[in-house]
Amino acid sequence: MRGVDVVYYDEGDGPCVVLLHGYLESAAIWGPFARTLTGRFRVLRMDLPGHGESGTWGSIHRMEDLATTVRDIVEEEGLRRILLVGHSMGGYVTMAFADLYPELLAGYVLLHSTPFADSEEKKQNRDREISLIQCGKRDRLSM
Repeated sequence: MRGVDVVYYDEGDGPCVVLLHGYLESAAIWGPFARTLTGRFRVLRMDLPGHGESGTWGSIHRMEDLATTVRDIVEEEGLRRILLVGHSMGGYVTMAFADLYPELLAGYVLLHSTPFADSEEKKQNRDREISLIQCGKRDRLSM
C-alpha cells in the first residue's frame, strides 16, 4: 500500500466490519470490542499508515490516501461490501472512503467523530501534539 507495510488483523466470519482507530491510536484500541463481534462478523482492524506498527510515507497522510489504503486491504481480502466504523480521525477516513468508494459500503458509523472539518483550535492542538511527538515528549500530551 503506497510502498509501506500496513499491519491489520482479520478475525471471525460473516459480514465484514472494518474498524478504524483515531489519531495517535492503533488497532489495539479495538481489541476487546472486536472480540465481541467475531462470533457474528468478520472483523478487520488495522494500524493506519503513520500509526501503530504500520509504516509511513511521509509527514502528511491525507484522509483520501488513508481511505485508499483501506480500500486496497478490502480488495486484497476479496470483500465486496463492508460496514466501516471510524473512531475520531478514523471517522474522517470513513467519510473520505464513503466519498471515494460508496459501492463498497453496506453502511458506516462515526464514533466520537464528525463529518465536519476540524476547528482552528483543534488544528492548533493537533499541530502542538505533532511538535511534542517530534521532540520526543509524547508523555506531555494531555489525551
